[in-house]
Amino acid sequence: MKKLAKLVDQVSMEAIHLIGAEKESFTKIGGQPIAKKDFVWPKWNDRSLAFIMQIKLSEIVSLSQMKLFPSKGFIYVFYDKEQTTWGFDPKDKGSWKIIYETESDDIGIIPYPDDLEEDYKYKEKNLEEKRIKTYPSSEDEKFEKLNLTEEQIDEYIDFVDSIYGGNPQHQLFGIENSIQDPDMNLQCQLVSNGLYCGDSSGYNDPEAKKLEKNKADWIFFLQIDSDEDIGMMWGDEGRLYFWIKKDDLSKLNFENIWMILQCG
Repeated sequence: MKKLAKLVDQVSMEAIHLIGAEKESFTKIGGQPIAKKDFVWPKWNDRSLAFIMQIKLSEIVSLSQMKLFPSKGFIYVFYDKEQTTWGFDPKDKGSWKIIYETESDDIGIIPYPDDLEEDYKYKEKNLEEKRIKTYPSSEDEKFEKLNLTEEQIDEYIDFVDSIYGGNPQHQLFGIENSIQDPDMNLQCQLVSNGLYCGDSSGYNDPEAKKLEKNKADWIFFLQIDSDEDIGMMWGDEGRLYFWIKKDDLSKLNFENIWMILQCG
């Protein structure tokens, strides 16, 4: 195992694993958002989105060490309560929302909107950071260059999952742990530019080749796992993956962020 870990370390990336915390924290998954009094609960198609997660940047020390974010600020994550969108249709935009706010002491619990049913009011779990190394999917081109044996590949897949220590895989930055197609940055690039990718039509569109050249503009931002502790399930034990363009991240612009839902 040590030999394999050393070999694959060359393709690893540092990330932040958000794990359950016993102590109270602003950073949490589920519950109700804690925000400024003028906070507007986001809607899509005239229905309120479900509240998923909030992060206080000053609580996540590793972010400033990794030089990816300012040292202060609040981030809020919302998604379509009925999970009707999976991120492969351009029309899906707006069914998720990530909001960045400057930090403030004048904050309070935001009440649930009247149209949000009990099933979409998830239990609350405090989160804290754990710095980890993440690794590419065994289907990723970076991984293929390692030329591992079949036995090593099986060992590698188990190794990647073991990094999370059996905890839900809520993660900031690094390399996403994909369940299906690992080429999500390409999907984000195509769908956000109007191509439907629920089948092969978008990938075979003449415009796709031109767009593919800029798929590297998209970087992985946030992964939210299914979490039995709080009654949160994405499809069949799936995960939500949020991607953002590098330029947008540098400007803290989350308006164009793209989400993909994958499950087994």
